[in-house]
Amino acid sequence: MNDERIEMLPTLADRFATLDRVREDFLAAVGTATEPQRRFRPAPDSWSMLEVTEHCVLAEEKSVLGMVKGPPPGTTVTPMAHVRMWMVRLVLRSGIRVKVPVARVVPQGEAALPELAARWAESRRSLEAYLEQITEADAHTARFRHPIGGWVTAGEGVAFLAGHIGHHARQLERIRRAAGFPAV
Repeated sequence: MNDERIEMLPTLADRFATLDRVREDFLAAVGTATEPQRRFRPAPDSWSMLEVTEHCVLAEEKSVLGMVKGPPPGTTVTPMAHVRMWMVRLVLRSGIRVKVPVARVVPQGEAALPELAARWAESRRSLEAYLEQITEADAHTARFRHPIGGWVTAGEGVAFLAGHIGHHARQLERIRRAAGFPAV
């Protein structure tokens, strides 16, 4: 049995490390809230901290599953896909509020933080194992599909996931500042 650890490509490793930091900061922010604060919804049609967390977990889980499944044969990364993903990431950084583009990442609102943290940790392990298998020759091939951006590289996908969490970290702050947010 070969016990050698496969080294992730440096660019992917850097983006993965950024994703780890953003994810850890996000979970720490939710973790410092009390249970009533985590479940507080600023409005009937808005999400609680736990629902925002569940959405981020679902987005990463579904993204990893899609990466592992891979694109249909012949799929390429087009210049337009790069542009669309750049625009998606720009919108995420801007703070513009957007609707979820696909129903499969809409939270159900029933999960507790320990369950969500465990699922996110499992997704992280799966993503790491997947990224470790990508060679320099495959680094520029279609690996990640965003519903608006299209098929892009794994590196672009990981950068999107980090930006997505950052976008929702700002949402956590809006929830904390909302009228009626529980003091404890």
